[in-house]
Amino acid sequence: MDELVLINVESVSAAPTVDIAGGIAAVLDAAGDFSPDRGGAEGRLRRLHDGLGGVVAAALGEEAPDLWVLFERSQPPEFSGDFTVHPPERALAIHSFSAGVSAESIEDPSQRADYVDLAARLFVAIDGFYGSVETSGMRGHVLALRNDATQSGAMAAPDWSDRYFMIWDRWIEDVWWVNFFGPGYVARWGRAVFEDMGVRRRD
Repeated sequence: MDELVLINVESVSAAPTVDIAGGIAAVLDAAGDFSPDRGGAEGRLRRLHDGLGGVVAAALGEEAPDLWVLFERSQPPEFSGDFTVHPPERALAIHSFSAGVSAESIEDPSQRADYVDLAARLFVAIDGFYGSVETSGMRGHVLALRNDATQSGAMAAPDWSDRYFMIWDRWIEDVWWVNFFGPGYVARWGRAVFEDMGVRRRD
């Protein structure tokens, strides 16, 4: 199986669903080499005629309480993923975006730069709290280390079913290719922590 380069973004924004979902769709529809040509809500993938913006508009017209959109690009670079947006009246509305592309298909440095730029635009569109660009190999390695530490008792098992833990009480898992920290995340842990990470940083 090809190694994937993954974009993962999470948000606790209280912005209206139409703003969050519409913003994500607009970024993807304008993503050039990464623009999806198939997409749909609730797991129904179809060829796109009005872009993902049309999918979001149709889904919001049905007044569903939660919005789940899948998308894919069938031509190289084959890019696919999904995003979930919840209504702002939820006590803690966690919106998420997840997507991946084959590492082999973006070997050119300019393509990788474009991919990271896309991740940054998506982070802004979803009003992100925490996000990353990482490889499936990195992710697998971290999961294995975490599992070993949990099994040995060196680390308490995280409670991923607790939505508050997933956002508010989760410290940085690792330093990936790219990490995104929203204003709320920086405020939560203190700016000095991020200034002393020893990595290249851009505000």
